[in-house]
Amino acid sequence: MRDKVIDVARGIAIILVIIGHSIQYSVPAFDSNLIFRYIYSVHMPLFMFISGYTLFFSRNRININFLIKKFNLLVVPFFSWFIISFYLKNTYLTQSFITRLIQLLKSPDYGLWFLWVLFLINIIFILLFFIIDKLKFYELEDIFIIFGIYLISIIPTNVLGLHLVKWYIVFFCIGYFVSKFKTILLKSLVNYQFLAVLLFVPFAYFWNRTTPPSFNLYLGNHFTREIVTVITSLYLYLTPLTGIATILSVSNIVSKLKYSNIFIFIGGITLEIYSLHTFFLHTHGQSFLNISYTFFTTLASTILAIIILKKIMFLRYILFGRIS
Repeated sequence: MRDKVIDVARGIAIILVIIGHSIQYSVPAFDSNLIFRYIYSVHMPLFMFISGYTLFFSRNRININFLIKKFNLLVVPFFSWFIISFYLKNTYLTQSFITRLIQLLKSPDYGLWFLWVLFLINIIFILLFFIIDKLKFYELEDIFIIFGIYLISIIPTNVLGLHLVKWYIVFFCIGYFVSKFKTILLKSLVNYQFLAVLLFVPFAYFWNRTTPPSFNLYLGNHFTREIVTVITSLYLYLTPLTGIATILSVSNIVSKLKYSNIFIFIGGITLEIYSLHTFFLHTHGQSFLNISYTFFTTLASTILAIIILKKIMFLRYILFGRIS
């Protein structure tokens, strides 16, 4: 049975992605935009949380076919869109294909990094499950998973996007455990929903995409470097986590509304929208109305293109990793 709240949350998450990119394309100083900062503090951790949450339901059905499905869904589009973007965006005029490919392998930020990072995180969890099953560590499964993630975090290299894996695997893992212990956590989560919203609002206000939080200077003048590092690390994780709890609370409300199926439909094609939407983004101005126009036209054009492209079996697989 599908979790309607999670389906709605997935739809909200991809809508936030397009809003964020609409601001990024329209506002020169987008990192200073308050809405942009709020969105970027939570939207990709939310996707990883949802991915971990849904993986739990496949825990006892993970086999070679599951791995092949993940490869088709994530890796095939990752490289397909890299090739398409390389030629459509005229990158070939300034770089050779091999040079660009090497850059991509060193850092997936040059492509649709989310697909690649999500695939690697799935591989890590599949390997952990395999070891647990072979050694019959079922009673210690949770500790073993946490220990495995810790080992990943201390790998002294960031090639193949490991810097992103190290960050996002935490939210994936939390999603997995929330799903696993949902019955136990449900009452607590309901009781602390309002607190999460109250915390997220001020937390995200100080959040920055490329620099430490703006309050670090104040902390540096009053505390030792070690204390500042601990506080900053806690803040960097608590901000998206309180944001995730906030969006899940909103999703719970939306899921009960008459038109919740709109969000569920959009949530059902999140990977397709993520892969394709940047081709339809165009700057129309910095005003709220212009950004709104960019968002709606991008979303509508992307959905229409997806519907058309998915009717062609070959493109459905190459572009979106969908076999059926």
